[in-house]
Amino acid sequence: ERLRLDGGFRKWFGGCMLWLGKSLKAYFVIVMALIVIAGCGVTTSEDWCTLSHADGFSGVWKPKTETVPRLISDAKTYLEGLQENSQTGDYQKGEIGKNLKRWNDYRCQIIGYKKDGKKMIRLNFFPKSHESKDEFPYWRKDLVLVMDGGVSFWQADYDVTTGEIIYFRLNGYA
Repeated sequence: ERLRLDGGFRKWFGGCMLWLGKSLKAYFVIVMALIVIAGCGVTTSEDWCTLSHADGFSGVWKPKTETVPRLISDAKTYLEGLQENSQTGDYQKGEIGKNLKRWNDYRCQIIGYKKDGKKMIRLNFFPKSHESKDEFPYWRKDLVLVMDGGVSFWQADYDVTTGEIIYFRLNGYA
């Protein structure tokens, strides 16, 4: 004999399936976002910090913590774009390639500041310490500023109004 389902059960079951479908979509989006973030390298708060003060910057403000992973991802995308740009010189493409290969080896300081009345964000990248002694134990409190150092140290400025990186600088070599 066939099992007959009344209309109330079918509505309830259909509602459960609809909810499950939406939940799976949300779950899928969350999982994909985590995969993308995991591939970005400098993404956990262990690898970055926001500074509330920095010598040489005026109108310092602290960017929202939740915006940091996107800013760092935008910096990586910017570097990838420079590397693909036909107007970028071969030497600079090689140096940028080194940055991208070492992406997981960076820390980043984030400093909000004002320049000519515009809100800007400086991303200051420098190498993580891989030895028992941290070369920059002060990095969560004070700006890491190094002359030379090559591709191990680089900066990018993000214009909050336009949502674009407008400045990029690799340190030179001694």
